[in-house]
Order: sequence, then C-alpha cells, then structure tokens
Amino acid sequence: VDGVQGLYREAGAGDRVRSESYRGRVLPSPSGAASTHAVHCEITEQMFTASSDTSLLEAAEAAGLRPAHGCRIGICRSCQCTKRSG
Repeated sequence: VDGVQGLYREAGAGDRVRSESYRGRVLPSPSGAASTHAVHCEITEQMFTASSDTSLLEAAEAAGLRPAHGCRIGICRSCQCTKRSG
C-alpha cells in the first residue's frame, strides 16, 4: 500500500488514493527524531514512557503492563481507553 501511495504522489495524484489502515500509523516528528511522552495508567497507577515511533500498546507492554486487546490492529475495539489529558 505504501508503494502504491508513493507512486500516486510521484505522479501528482496523491489526493486520488483512498485507503484505510489498522496498523496505527505513526506520524513523523517535526525534527525527524522520535520524541518521548510520559504516560500515566490510572488503573494500575503506573507511569511509563512512550516513544512517538511506536504504538501505545507496544509501549505499555514494554513497561510490563498487559492491557486488554484482542486483535492488535484495532478492529475488535477491546483496547480502547479514555485519554484524560495531553
């Protein structure tokens, strides 16, 4: 999909591509370097750091948390949570 989107952009027709992604695209940071963010999980009262170049689920698992999830791509919706701030 990325290759096809690139071809369309190169041809000046990037706005004509319609796609859907469940892999959790990560936006590049303005400086080009990944940034980190402090995350507080209210249920466990645990704090951990998440990098902008990885998914929140992967960062939580790396911190030793085991958040509910089923499919890892978002379609089952069991991993949804409420963002309180930030």
